[in-house]
Amino acid sequence: MIIAIAGNPNCGKSTIFNLLTGGRQRVGNWPGVTVDKKMGEIKHPKLNATLVDLPGTYDLGTWSEDERVARDYLFSGEPQFLINVLDSTNIERNLYLTTVLQEKGIKMLVVLNMIDVANRDGISINTEQLEKELGVPVMAVSALQSGSKNKIISKVADALLQEQNPILPPPPLIENEEEKDEILAEWRYNRIESIVAKSVAKGVSPYKAGDKIDKFIMNKYIGLPLFLFVMYLLFWLAVHVGGVFIDFFDIAFGAIFVDGLRYVLTNINAPESVISILADGVGSGIQALSTFFPIIFSLFFFMGLLENSGYISRAAFVVDRIMRSIGLPGKAFIPMLIGFGCSVPAIMATRSLENKRDKILSVFMVPFMSCGARLPVYIVITSAFFPHNAQNMIFALYMIGIFLALVTGLLLKGTVYKGNLAPFVMELPQYHRPKIGAAARNAFFRIRAFIRKAGKILIPIMAILGVLNSTGVLSTVGKTVTPVFSPMGISENNWQASVALFSGLFAKESIVGVMSTLYSQDAAAEAKEETEKEFSLTERFGEAFASIASNAKELGQKITDPLGLGGSEIIDESASMFEQMQKAFNYSSAAAFAFLIFVLLYVPCVSAVSVAVREVGFALVILQSLYSTILGWCLSVICYQVAEGHSLPFIAMAVVVLFATVFGVIFYAKKSGRFNPFV
Repeated sequence: MIIAIAGNPNCGKSTIFNLLTGGRQRVGNWPGVTVDKKMGEIKHPKLNATLVDLPGTYDLGTWSEDERVARDYLFSGEPQFLINVLDSTNIERNLYLTTVLQEKGIKMLVVLNMIDVANRDGISINTEQLEKELGVPVMAVSALQSGSKNKIISKVADALLQEQNPILPPPPLIENEEEKDEILAEWRYNRIESIVAKSVAKGVSPYKAGDKIDKFIMNKYIGLPLFLFVMYLLFWLAVHVGGVFIDFFDIAFGAIFVDGLRYVLTNINAPESVISILADGVGSGIQALSTFFPIIFSLFFFMGLLENSGYISRAAFVVDRIMRSIGLPGKAFIPMLIGFGCSVPAIMATRSLENKRDKILSVFMVPFMSCGARLPVYIVITSAFFPHNAQNMIFALYMIGIFLALVTGLLLKGTVYKGNLAPFVMELPQYHRPKIGAAARNAFFRIRAFIRKAGKILIPIMAILGVLNSTGVLSTVGKTVTPVFSPMGISENNWQASVALFSGLFAKESIVGVMSTLYSQDAAAEAKEETEKEFSLTERFGEAFASIASNAKELGQKITDPLGLGGSEIIDESASMFEQMQKAFNYSSAAAFAFLIFVLLYVPCVSAVSVAVREVGFALVILQSLYSTILGWCLSVICYQVAEGHSLPFIAMAVVVLFATVFGVIFYAKKSGRFNPFV
């Protein structure tokens, strides 16, 4: 059986979809369009069905691609049932879509979501009376509360067995077709007004704090500094709370995939080359990647709490004021914000922009956001070279990306794309008490997707690199391309960094695995001697669990020193890897930070590039990739040379190339008309 789920934007429809389907989800595109198609499986003793999440829409007209997709699918006859989700706090507006669906004869269940918030605001909804007025089953829930999943599934199972006879008043008489839409809308709202009058009672809201909070956090003077503070706090919590569990993953995964695997292979007399590839190559890569699971999980978890609270939408309005003051489209902030998680859905989110030129500009800006895949790279490098204030350096990288995105947008807006800005219209959701369970589930799904993606790419890359490194090929190739990066402080002896950057073209996550594998090669002999002793997996796991308690005690010190001025490390990675990395970078923190700037700015991964090509075309994506990569190289060179290299020819060359690139992009865009939304 196929069940569709539909509702207005911000009604909690996607939350209910995720609740019902759990991890049994897949994402594609509707045939012939670029709107997301989310499908999932409901597996329950009372119900087995495929659930299709339709785009959020207020109507089933043809004003937007989202509306056309929802209308065409519902009228295709494929779904046998519909879950219509309504926001209980704004029931009048949400009922408009319900009435349209009823007029089309679609069998449904009406789910009044966020009923707890409605009650808190003094709104009392008589579900039995509402069900009587509509003539379809109605239930009230809060999707974020425990037990909601079983309640919804049980109600759906019951509704499937019931006959539905929606109560519809006689349709209006339409004499003038030109006035048809207006007459129908008035007829529907009159019906809605009658239904609400009989089913909904609005008292005096006991909760007035929302308005007071908005006046504070959206204040034109306080809003932006507060937003920056919240972002810094988000990264601090993600790094340090997640950091409590880093040693656990490092020791546990190292025991299984490196030392344990080497011990087993040695005991079965496996060839040394096989041990090197599997234990020192693939195993070390998996171990390095595992250390970032807790930090990435923490980042998604705390971001989920912010989203559930209702703050993120308000932050968009705060930043919108700044973006408009420098001539940028306000809605571009939404894809940019999503870009902190992953560039792929962020680029897809540009579809919500009504103006095509704003969409193109946003695709140019999104890759400058530090996606979650870059975070592990930041953590490793800053832990090695800036151990006492790593979180500050990471925060600086995020701010650099935002700044360059804004500068790029302003540059193109003021030269190629002169004109009026599209209005920024967005509904502010109600404030909610963040649900830890919902945020944890969201973080779990995100980290699982990260692991799957990284695993598919990393393991083959680690195996290939292990073979190439054992034959000396990798060293030769790396040293050949390293001169390109020498002005930013990467010497010929640091060819491992060049190879890691190349692997980042496939997935930024792979940079960490490659660096871990290559920098750890020199420590393999020492590790081999240790594993020749009796290996105890139980003992190693005991050390892993003990590290959690030890790191938790240190968290208190970090709370009293949030800027890291007193000295605290994020990762206590194996000394051998950090020593090799520091040696390869000639113990230069300037070269390390320049490397991070290049990682931040150079061409995004192939997945993001392919999605961008589908959205704005091949030529514009090539232009953006060249622009961001050259920009990254120039700024990295300037950073290193000004801080440490002091080579005026290199500084001058970087400045000249930077300006030539900027003017080249503007000239090409104007002459070719690639930025023209009508071409």
